[in-house]
Amino acid sequence: VYSFSILLVGREVFPIIYFPISYQSLDSFNRRYLKMDIHKKSLIIPPIIIITLIKILLIPSYKSTDFDVHRNWLAITKHLPLSEWYFNDINGTTVHTLDYPPSFAFFEYLLSNNAITSTLVKHNILNERCLGLIGDDENSIIGDECIVFQRSTVIVFDFILFIGAYMISQTFIYDNTRQKQSKTYRKLQYSKSMVCFLLIVTNSGLLVLDHVHFQYNGMLIGILLSSIAMLLQSIKSSQHMSTSADPQKKEQQYYQRIANDIYMKKFDLFGAILFAFLLTFKHMYLTLSPFYFFYLLRRFCFMNVPTNNHHGANKSCRFSIPHLIVLGLIVLMTLIGPFLPFIQYGFNDQMTQIIKRLFPWQRGLCHDYWAGNIWALYLGFEKIMNYVARFCRVIKYRNSSNEKTTFD
Repeated sequence: VYSFSILLVGREVFPIIYFPISYQSLDSFNRRYLKMDIHKKSLIIPPIIIITLIKILLIPSYKSTDFDVHRNWLAITKHLPLSEWYFNDINGTTVHTLDYPPSFAFFEYLLSNNAITSTLVKHNILNERCLGLIGDDENSIIGDECIVFQRSTVIVFDFILFIGAYMISQTFIYDNTRQKQSKTYRKLQYSKSMVCFLLIVTNSGLLVLDHVHFQYNGMLIGILLSSIAMLLQSIKSSQHMSTSADPQKKEQQYYQRIANDIYMKKFDLFGAILFAFLLTFKHMYLTLSPFYFFYLLRRFCFMNVPTNNHHGANKSCRFSIPHLIVLGLIVLMTLIGPFLPFIQYGFNDQMTQIIKRLFPWQRGLCHDYWAGNIWALYLGFEKIMNYVARFCRVIKYRNSSNEKTTFD
């Protein structure tokens, strides 16, 4: 990967691609970037091309069982009716059952039921076994073309990561009117934006996780970054509000502040919608929901209402019940929307089965070899309780032995 990057761009042109990234390389990039002409900031395209070529080179690399999981989900959404998606286990021959929220199931349906996929199957470019309902024992004979097909879908839908990275990187650019004529200042802002974009799209951990291990985390993180970018854009807009000292403009300024506050709210609302949409793709992002809840409760549901008086316009913070209702309804509609197609086949049966798949308490919420965020706390607590249970059993056995009783 390093040699390939050197051959394409070289250290002097694109220092950010080198790993590990040091502060010296970032500082060097900033200094070179500031010397460029303000109209020659087309560096977003080269890293996208480079990282895409690297992903293509990683196609024949090691793949985990997650590859078989997603292959089975493609088969389920292609051959089975909607009512059986969360019930079917191919007659008990697979453990790779569908256990992601409905939006991700529809995403798999999109991958397996489209004109391009149908054309590949029709012309025998893609083996039908790749999309077939087969057991886990047969996953090893699916063919190389299936590997290329599935890895290509990850590469293609990484464009959502690029969009999210670009959106959040643009929040580093501030249109400061006092320094608007400063060419160096503008270049510095674009330099920060470029560094942010490059650090996201060239993340080596994400590259290995998605394009070696095999998952679609880049697409999901792109949605998350877009949501955060909306929230940051709201903050950015509020910082650009200016006050006027002209007494004749006080009345206009009063109504302008109200309009600006409403304008900012739409970015917060878009951010909430994107995060709710993300939860319908992967429910493990629920660990971030408390942060979104309290942030939006303060940011969206409390409105800065200016008080107009002869001495100037002062702001007072008031809780807005209509804003709370609007936020709650829109988020609730976004969350419920993907579940509606399943409800028509029986609300109790479908919802109970989906919840069992999403939160398998009987099996355990996480496997013994992975955990993240709040799941790490759950796993640690589970290990401690297992040790305590075994210790209590030992004590009980010893007491029973002393009393010459049989331990069950």
